[in-house]
Amino acid sequence: MGFGAAVLTRPQSAPVRKAKDGQSINLYMTVPIYQEEAQYRLKYGMEKLVERFLEGNFPIILDEDRPNFCEDLTRA
Repeated sequence: MGFGAAVLTRPQSAPVRKAKDGQSINLYMTVPIYQEEAQYRLKYGMEKLVERFLEGNFPIILDEDRPNFCEDLTRA
């Protein structure tokens, strides 16, 4: 089954930029996630989901065939 949700996140490696008027500009990215990953995020929080992504070598470039890092969870 394909992606069923998405999260908006700010990559830790993304620097804060400054506009000419001095305002900060934060860079965010949209990450498509599987339904089980969305359920995991709701239950445990985004930080715990990111930990799972890091443990599983989450690809920074979209990979439509990437593994589901919470596939071991049962659907509610």
